[in-house]
Amino acid sequence: MYDLLTGPIFIFSATVCILGLIARIIWYIRGLDWQIDRVAYTQYPWEGIKGALRSIVHWIIPYASSNWRRKPFFTLIFFVFHIGICRIPHLGNSACHRMIFKRLSTQPSKQQNLTDGLC
Repeated sequence: MYDLLTGPIFIFSATVCILGLIARIIWYIRGLDWQIDRVAYTQYPWEGIKGALRSIVHWIIPYASSNWRRKPFFTLIFFVFHIGICRIPHLGNSACHRMIFKRLSTQPSKQQNLTDGLC
């Protein structure tokens, strides 16, 4: 099961992720109206930077932006997922993680070589 999850299923999910990101970027750029969606950073640089920083801070804090408040369930799931992803490396003391790390270190595979190359 581990070989299946770290082999074909991993490659399939990474391919779907990358192709989905490319498609979303293309649809986003095609959907822009260049007369409406432009930002006047050259005429008012300080206001543009201040607005960009305020937007970033509001998107980082849960329920701070109006879009987060419109979709409270999605916001909760989004933040729980990302906090969980950040916690995974700290769970290395569990028996399951020790077994996986031991197996990875004793049996190098193509996926391990690929991930070593990416890091």
